[in-house]
Amino acid sequence: MKNIPLILMGCGGVGRQLLQHIVSCRSLHSELGLCLRVVGVGDSKSLVVAEDLLHKGLDDSFLLELCRVKSAGESLSKLRDFGQCWAFVHPELQGKILEIASQLGRKTGLVFVDCSASSDTVAVLKQAIDMGCCAVMANKKPLTSTMEDFKKLFMYPRRIRHESTVSAGLPVIASLNRIISSGDPVRQIIGSLSGTLGYVMSEVEDGKPLSQVVRDAKSLGYTEPDPRDDLGGMDVARKALILARILGHQINLDSIQIESLYPKEMGHDVMTVEDFMDRGLLLLDKDIQDRVEKAAANGNVLRYVCVIEGSRHLLFPFIIDLAMCEVGIEELPKNSPLGRLRGSDNVEEGWRRDSPTLKREGEGVIHWCRRFGEAKKEDKLERKRDSSEAGAEAGAGPEAGALRGRGRKGETESDRSGREAGSLEGGGDEYGSGTGIADCDFSGAGAGNDTTAAGVLADIVDIQDLIP
Repeated sequence: MKNIPLILMGCGGVGRQLLQHIVSCRSLHSELGLCLRVVGVGDSKSLVVAEDLLHKGLDDSFLLELCRVKSAGESLSKLRDFGQCWAFVHPELQGKILEIASQLGRKTGLVFVDCSASSDTVAVLKQAIDMGCCAVMANKKPLTSTMEDFKKLFMYPRRIRHESTVSAGLPVIASLNRIISSGDPVRQIIGSLSGTLGYVMSEVEDGKPLSQVVRDAKSLGYTEPDPRDDLGGMDVARKALILARILGHQINLDSIQIESLYPKEMGHDVMTVEDFMDRGLLLLDKDIQDRVEKAAANGNVLRYVCVIEGSRHLLFPFIIDLAMCEVGIEELPKNSPLGRLRGSDNVEEGWRRDSPTLKREGEGVIHWCRRFGEAKKEDKLERKRDSSEAGAEAGAGPEAGALRGRGRKGETESDRSGREAGSLEGGGDEYGSGTGIADCDFSGAGAGNDTTAAGVLADIVDIQDLIP
């Protein structure tokens, strides 16, 4: 039985859901020869640590009680009375966490799991990785801080997993890395990366006022407590920055053009949440309605998307980065993959790559999948279990691990077999204009605490080969 000790940072909705997933998957992990041993759990104010770090973790009854305590808004330090743990409070936290990393890092392969929403974890993660620890992240902020921090985190790239930072449980990042490893340059990414904004855009398309849609989304739990945190587009921008950096673009958050759905005059420092919900939203209805009607007249719909495109200068690739990254509302054909998105449960990214081997319409995806499949077999970093399979087994559901390629008209059974050799599930309509751009869609369940936590759990399981 392989033991994977881990420390969880962040006990919000995702962190608590992850602990519940770990407890509920004990029998499954046992069949896989794994034991996930939670040795510590912390938030911004407190840290609880197992009394016997080397041999035991916090037991399941303790973890479930911890979830109950945090759901009630109480402090982790209250769990001191529950027994079997040591409790520490700020400002002892960082020092104690690094002490544990030093004690267990190279000896046991300690995994740091960051499910917080804080940028303060960057310093801890960098030092922990230097000490031989691995890191699994749902928190986007460490990956969207300075380029210096980003490079430091990825000095040991095999020790990092961050699939859940973009599109929750979908294997978008792993798939993108494999495409790049196969030698196909990615020239453009267009994606709908926010389940919340996807819901908003599809509802206003049906003629509902933006103010009503946002209120409904808030009541359904689709938005943050202050919906402006979603409507401002910053979360989408962080996801776009992560993808852009994976492509090798050395850009920062301030390089991204971000379209907010509300003006500065309705910002956090000007209006309270209540004022924004009661008065501010009503002032936004007409502008969005006009844009929806204009798009409909052209046979199009509005979607909030990210667009990443560009390349490095051919003569000076390490000096000039020609990347362009922007997020905002785009007018798209109604029958396009992004135009067909409905509700919050669908996240679908359109990927377009320009490659000399993808000239002929109808065969581009087939050829790419074969090359992708061959590169996958030769990839020395290939793990025993694909993250998409692990995500589904961990409770993400069949759609959360789905990776779908577009079918082609006139495709033979042989062609279809070749297309599916790259672990893609065929289907859909024909797209492409014979311009040398081949498309591939990634679709599935949108971000939610359960889906995100399942993706994090899949990443933890996926990292097992690095554990002694």
